[in-house]
Order: sequence, then C-alpha cells, then structure tokens
Amino acid sequence: MDSADDQLYASKAYINDVALGARTIKFSSGDTMRTIFPNSVKTGSALDGAFGYVNFESGWAFATRGIEMLMSRVIALGGKVMGGKSVTGLIRPDGGRTSGVTLADGSSISASLVVIASGSWTASTFRRDLPDLDDKQQFLSTG
Repeated sequence: MDSADDQLYASKAYINDVALGARTIKFSSGDTMRTIFPNSVKTGSALDGAFGYVNFESGWAFATRGIEMLMSRVIALGGKVMGGKSVTGLIRPDGGRTSGVTLADGSSISASLVVIASGSWTASTFRRDLPDLDDKQQFLSTG
C-alpha cells in the first residue's frame, strides 16, 4: 500500500474485522508478516517494508493494485487492455470452445483464449450477467 488513503482504508478494515471477532494478526514489518508462513515458503524481499494484517476468517486483497499490476503485465506481453467494456456473453460456436465475447454495446471481440477473472464475483456473474452459462457448467479455477 502506497498512499495515506490506502493506509487509512486498511486501518479501518482491521478495526472492523477485530470488532466482528475475526482472528487477526497485525504486522508492521515484513519480518513480522513472515512469521505466519511455514518455513518452507520463500517470501523473498517482496514483504520488506510491508504493513497490514491477516484475517484468518476470510480474505482481502488490495484489488486495485492487483489489477494495475495485471494490466501492466498484459501490456508488457503485447496484449491490449480495453477499459469501460462490459461483457454480456460468451461466443461459443455450436456450444463448443469459447472463441470470444459479446459486449454491452453490441460489438464482439474474438480471441484464441478467453480468461474469466471475476474473483469473488464469479457465482453472481454467471447467474446474472452471463445467462448462457449455468451452474452445471464446469470451470477451472487457477488462482
């Protein structure tokens, strides 16, 4: 977390989790955070200067920063990021392999690979936003 706003948000989240009775460990350094990992997990320098807390009852991620990092990586690999586009369906010729997506504006995008990365919203996304998919479909979780 980089800014004072980020730190304030994390502090308020911590206070809320403690008030709810969640099992937490607060840390203000990478060394403290490393104590929650088994010795076999190599954390490297990524945790140096880290602060925050761990909630053992649930999970939280700084999603904005994660998406920023993901988009940077996609662009570095030659991909194209198209913001402001809402996916309304998958293009699946003859019900087979997904070959693209349809967008809310009526256009479509073809792709050799479609990645659905909707995180914790996955279940509601498939029921509400992508009615052509149902709970009987199989999805591969790779995260």
